Amino acid sequence: MAGSLAVTTSRQNSLNKYSLAWTSDASGDVSGTDGDFAMAAGIIELVEFIPDDTDVPTNLYDVTVTEPNDNVYDVIEGVGANRLAASATLHASYRDTYRAPWVPAGTYRLIVAAAGNAKKGVVNLYLRPS
Repeated sequence: MAGSLAVTTSRQNSLNKYSLAWTSDASGDVSGTDGDFAMAAGIIELVEFIPDDTDVPTNLYDVTVTEPNDNVYDVIEGVGANRLAASATLHASYRDTYRAPWVPAGTYRLIVAAAGNAKKGVVNLYLRPS
């Protein structure tokens, strides 16, 4: 088993919200094609991490969101590393003259590591469509 993922999408004001509810496998991971989901093109404005209240992930678990073709580029730019299980956190994306957090439409992959056996959480991606 490679964990599981349930995806819901909604609209909040001018942003598309992708709610990624995950459950880790016995090794504490969500990986492979079980973490795949479709996302529109746009700018990732906010990333929110919400650990489950009952099946709390292990402290310092890791979350990445990659393109499944190469699994190299983390589109949430490292903010999912070493997550604390105690509370939910919200991260605003940054912008500079060299790199904008724009992503093309396509299939992306949620990867969760070191969360513990059968632990749960939600990652909310707020995307400004382009």
